[in-house]
Amino acid sequence: MDADAKQDSLNFQEQKYVQDLRDAVYDADDVLDEFLTLVKQKQLKNNKVTSFFSRFKILTHNLSSKVKTVNDKLDKIASKIEKFSFKIECKPVKFTKEETSSFICDDEIIGREEDVEKIVGVLLGSHNVDHPNVSLLSIMGMGGLGKTALAKLVYNHPRITEAFPLKRWTCIADQDQKQLDLKGHLGKVVKGSSVGDETTLEDIHHEVKRQLGGQKYLLVLDDVWTESYEEWQKFEGYLKVGGRGSWIIVTTRSNITAQMIGRDGVHVLQGLSEPKCWDLFERMAFQAEARDDQLVKLGKTIVKKCTNVPLAIRVVGSLLRGQSKSKWLSFHDKGLNSLGESNETMTSILKLSYDQLDPSLKACFAYCAIFPKDWEISKQILIDFGWHMVTLTREFGRGLLSYIA
Repeated sequence: MDADAKQDSLNFQEQKYVQDLRDAVYDADDVLDEFLTLVKQKQLKNNKVTSFFSRFKILTHNLSSKVKTVNDKLDKIASKIEKFSFKIECKPVKFTKEETSSFICDDEIIGREEDVEKIVGVLLGSHNVDHPNVSLLSIMGMGGLGKTALAKLVYNHPRITEAFPLKRWTCIADQDQKQLDLKGHLGKVVKGSSVGDETTLEDIHHEVKRQLGGQKYLLVLDDVWTESYEEWQKFEGYLKVGGRGSWIIVTTRSNITAQMIGRDGVHVLQGLSEPKCWDLFERMAFQAEARDDQLVKLGKTIVKKCTNVPLAIRVVGSLLRGQSKSKWLSFHDKGLNSLGESNETMTSILKLSYDQLDPSLKACFAYCAIFPKDWEISKQILIDFGWHMVTLTREFGRGLLSYIA
């Protein structure tokens, strides 16, 4: 746990030591799992007591040999601890902070009123007769600025709901795809229909025409990354069946994508103004009681380091809410050094939240990476799958598990 808290500053030898220790602990965990499994089997074999006890003695003898091997390995690793700067504490280190969340409700979004009105005005403006029935608008900006939040505000705006009889929201999230998944993304657009693995692209094409054909629709395609004009043209071609006045809104971080897609407009999203940044930080970081002047002063400096990015302000404010002055001072001096104005900002921001988790929760969070991006994870499936993975580990070892992953 101490090494985990220092992970960004560990040298190669320290990283190797921690990995050896982690492997040994995993081995110990496997031995314990084997023993618990034997105990369960013993409890279930009451009708075959004699034969099972003979087998149980053999297996426990084998386990005792494994225990000795693991103990020897742990002793060998423990003997090297003095070479490194890790602390061994009796009580687990806990990151204590008031429970809070950076979840954004629509009515909590600050400082985007002008952006909303501008985009709504474009969507409801007179349709250019020189354009085809379906027009396209891009919302472009770096990660964390709130492109998706802005698109949601527009999508749920009362005037938009009244003007567009049909609205669809689709998350594209094609960052890791070698090419745009036409079948998959079009299948999301026609959600609610019987689109399965055996459904052909032609089937989906007919379903798109059936659901969208001739209707004035608003379609939001969130988080588009493709910069291939050829692939986009193919995808767009299937969506040109809408009635006059239809709009497609695309959110993207890429200027190339925004210019390629947004033939009828590109809305470049900027950071929040300084007053709005402070307003947002106040909501997230301070409780209702009187505010300490020193914390307010520190907070204003911290907000400037967030480079006007709403997500950064929300995450940082949530982390500091209810914390001591020493925590604020430490965060002021070290916490935001990695942030900058680039597309890597979101990763740096989210890592701030990750670093505050308990080590056990970090492992659970990392486990969720087995699911694809933008996958809606069922709680029960997560639990069941986790249990199956544990069973695989017991039966076949971590080597097989690594191979499956």
